[in-house]
Amino acid sequence: KVVHCHSHWCWEKSSIIFTSNKTFLEWEALFGNQQRAEAAIDRIVERATIINIQGQSYRVKDKQINAKE
Repeated sequence: KVVHCHSHWCWEKSSIIFTSNKTFLEWEALFGNQQRAEAAIDRIVERATIINIQGQSYRVKDKQINAKE
């Protein structure tokens, strides 16, 4: 799903958390073309704090542990 705020207030007065397992370079496939992906990224990162977490996902790790049991 793509989140769209119709009012400038949404971006100014509230917090939004986006999570993705895709890099920005991979967003072109998600949005259908490079221009749409770049527009979305520009709007999202304009006032963003980006936290890049490296490593294995806890969900994947737990799934692998449970599969072994």
